[in-house]
Amino acid sequence: MPDMSKDCFLILENTYLTVLKCIGEGGYAKIYTVCDHTLSVDETISLSSADQVKVIKVQTPPCQWEFYVSCELRRRLTNLRSPMNIIPSIMEIMQGYFFENGSILLMSHASLGSLLNLVNTYKDNRTLMAGVEPYACLLTIELLHMFEQIHKCDFIHGDVKPDNFLLLGFPHIMEGCTNPELVFGSRLRLVQLIDFGQSIDMTMFPRDTTFMAKVLTSDFQCIEMRTNRPWTFQTDLFGLVGTIHVVLFGTYMKVFQEQGIWRVTGNFVRYVY
Repeated sequence: MPDMSKDCFLILENTYLTVLKCIGEGGYAKIYTVCDHTLSVDETISLSSADQVKVIKVQTPPCQWEFYVSCELRRRLTNLRSPMNIIPSIMEIMQGYFFENGSILLMSHASLGSLLNLVNTYKDNRTLMAGVEPYACLLTIELLHMFEQIHKCDFIHGDVKPDNFLLLGFPHIMEGCTNPELVFGSRLRLVQLIDFGQSIDMTMFPRDTTFMAKVLTSDFQCIEMRTNRPWTFQTDLFGLVGTIHVVLFGTYMKVFQEQGIWRVTGNFVRYVY
């Protein structure tokens, strides 16, 4: 694996990068911003500094699986030809480099941060919390479109949570607008789904295969995991609901069973000014 220290210059085949800084770290991976010099050597191409900043995900041991899932999912989505285009909302890996002791995935840089970063900016502000419901409604619709198509492509993401959604932007919608084309458009615009390292390709298993494994963090265990029942796509849908809960309440979703019905602990508060 190449050196990843700050200002280090990387040559990866025909790609030339300078490491800027580490912006995230997990159990098996580190995320760095890098400056891509590959195209700037061509004087006929004009690039802004924002265009040149990209992200690399450095993993130890190497992870070919995430590279496969990202590429294969985008291919299947293209073949799906849905009127609602979710492909821009699926992480694109531009290049993958694999070594004996690690791997490097090159991706675009989302300068707005994650959905969790956004929630952390408003969760302690009563005024902002009171106005988040319209955004949460639009986000819910987009995420339902997203996972409907991902599941139609026979993939389970397997790690749906607020920090695995990067912000794409905040479309301006006129108050009182009732035109679906103007409100929703023909593609997803709010967030991009990342981190496919725990994804499952259902086409690699016999039909009607189910799973019994449990995620380690209890807040992200779907009801089937909690009750020792088989699951497939339920884990993604539970993560979707949990993500919207974080957007609405600023806290992770807690669930409990009452007279055979599963409920969430969070309640809507109507702010009065």
